[in-house]
Amino acid sequence: MALTKLRFVNQFSQWLCVRKGYIHSLPENLAALQKAIEVLKTKHDDVKRRVDKEEFLGRRHRLSQVQVEIERLCFCGFCSKSFGKSYHYGKMVSVMLKEVENLSSRGVFDVVTEENLVAQVEEMPIQSTVVGQETMLERVWNTLMKDGFKIMGLYGMGGVGKTTLLTQINKKFSETDGGFDIVMWVVVSKTSEIYRIQEDIAKRLGLTGEEWDKKNENKRAVDIHNVLRRHKFVLLLDDIWEKVNLELVGVPYPSRENGSIVAFTTRSRDVCGRMGVDDPMQVSCLEPEDAWDLFQNKVGENTLKSHPDIPELAKQVAEKCRGLPLALNVIGETMACKSTVQEWRHAIDEEWKKTEVKMHDVVREMALWISSDLGKHKDQCIVRAGVGLHAVPEVKNWRAVRRMSLMKNELEKILGCPTCPQLTTLLLQKNHKLVNISGEFFRFMPNLVVLDLSWNSSLTGLPKKISEVETTNTSEFGVHEEFGEYAGVSKLLSLKTLRLQKSKKALDVNSAKELQLLEHIEVLTIDIFSKVEEESFKILTFPSMCNIRRIGIWKCGMKEIKVEMRTSSCFSSLSKVVIGQCDGLKELTWLLFAPNLTYLDARFAEQLEDIISEEKAASVTDENASIIIPFQKLECLSLSDLPKLKSIYWSPLSFPRLSELAVQEHCPKLKKLPLNSKSGTAGVELVVKYGENKWLEGVEWEDKATELRFLATCKSLYR
Repeated sequence: MALTKLRFVNQFSQWLCVRKGYIHSLPENLAALQKAIEVLKTKHDDVKRRVDKEEFLGRRHRLSQVQVEIERLCFCGFCSKSFGKSYHYGKMVSVMLKEVENLSSRGVFDVVTEENLVAQVEEMPIQSTVVGQETMLERVWNTLMKDGFKIMGLYGMGGVGKTTLLTQINKKFSETDGGFDIVMWVVVSKTSEIYRIQEDIAKRLGLTGEEWDKKNENKRAVDIHNVLRRHKFVLLLDDIWEKVNLELVGVPYPSRENGSIVAFTTRSRDVCGRMGVDDPMQVSCLEPEDAWDLFQNKVGENTLKSHPDIPELAKQVAEKCRGLPLALNVIGETMACKSTVQEWRHAIDEEWKKTEVKMHDVVREMALWISSDLGKHKDQCIVRAGVGLHAVPEVKNWRAVRRMSLMKNELEKILGCPTCPQLTTLLLQKNHKLVNISGEFFRFMPNLVVLDLSWNSSLTGLPKKISEVETTNTSEFGVHEEFGEYAGVSKLLSLKTLRLQKSKKALDVNSAKELQLLEHIEVLTIDIFSKVEEESFKILTFPSMCNIRRIGIWKCGMKEIKVEMRTSSCFSSLSKVVIGQCDGLKELTWLLFAPNLTYLDARFAEQLEDIISEEKAASVTDENASIIIPFQKLECLSLSDLPKLKSIYWSPLSFPRLSELAVQEHCPKLKKLPLNSKSGTAGVELVVKYGENKWLEGVEWEDKATELRFLATCKSLYR
């Protein structure tokens, strides 16, 4: 009995010592626990920043539980002094300390198998200063930072400086700590392919690799979303032309919860609306003072000081750029080496009549520089279009010239006999005062490939000696109003393109016979009218016409274009057809025999009722032959001002290549389109475009599935 009591006393003493140890060591253990948990939290935060693909669930989840329990154990640095409570707390602290130490020792934090995010901002080449856009830059930046999350659209015409502005925004993110984990830059452009956008984002997130390459768009979107949903990000999309579906890309929509930003540039305010931006910011041309500062910067101080009159002349040239940064940059750099008053006055005298023309000039200046091997071969290409020339300009070395454009000038006569053995392209169109071209002018141009004399309304005949250029390879030859004498054309045996539209002299039988001698003709645009219309059209069925790729038929008075089955092969190469002001035609069933047709434009035909007539098709096809399915290669169909048009085709067609079906204006009776839910599903997205809301509302779709498919993607031509 005494032994039993002694054993009990010893066991109780050991039990009491253990409990006393918990209480005695409580302050020390609690301090150690707090220190250990801080170390573990630091490691936890580091891992959280580094993990990109999946949640680090195991230890992170247990750590969260440990944190909650510690907060319950110790609050405000005070623990209970009650023996019972202190013992309970002391034991839990001791156990928790061991678990934290074990958790920390088991965690492999040095190497994380998941991909790591790359640098926060990808630095891009950029000008140190943005002349004239400082205020706009500050306004955009303040707007972005105001709410902490945003989707912003910047819109404006081409060349106004949208990309430059967005690049500056990218730079400011690298200079300012906005708490963002990553800033991504993607150039979208016209072809806004989801796959390519995902690829650019994946490179910034470090997701690329063999596994990534095997995934489809949906799986890629999931991967991108899994990474970005846990990060505060900035996505900069440059030059978008249509809505970019962020969901399909995998980008979480900016919200107050994620604090992220999406900003983009576009030329269209409408695109901003489609992206969900109701208050986009317009990027406008520079104010006069800012434009002058930028122009001076590009021209350079030395040039401006080279003559007392140049600064004032330079201001006049700068004014012509109308504040467009791209024009100011390009023209300023072009004038940087012009140190004479004459050169500056010439720049002022150039005809810049429209903003669009100015933009074209800017682009042309850069294109010429690039095409001449960055200016090394500038003598090979001479472009003096729309500069008011009254005579052919002097050329130092005609032998070196390969391409020349003198279009849209005031030329009245073209004389001389230049030796141009390398000249392949000569553009002389739209010189409305031109009445005479010397035959000698073309005599030494043996390699001429492109010759354009169209829209020269005062030119009444071909140069008599043009046919003496026996070795010519002329491939483009156009004539226009009152250019009615076709005699001699047939001697241009290599002629490939002949444009005769709007010629006031009707195409008669004799002219047709002359033209049929052109064995290599590929492009022919003609007006067919007068009393011999039907015989005139027979030119198209001549054997020599089998290679024709483009036809334009204007002012045709015929009620019917007759095509026999035996002559149907004549249109096997035809790819483009434009028909206008043909008020007598009721149908275009002959297009059944154009299997390679890619483009069809029909307009201003008051009596046209059917594109392909079911009744006419049955009469011109062989009963024993297989049914001809039209428009298998058609890519674009445009219809306008056809008041009686009722049908394109009597039943739905597959349209495997059609990307655009445009009904522009004044086609009130066209209620049914030859479409069903399977039309245009061969890979090319088919979009119906319309010019009038009233017409779209009256369309009778094949079925509900067809309506749902096409109505959602219909686009207005004027928005």
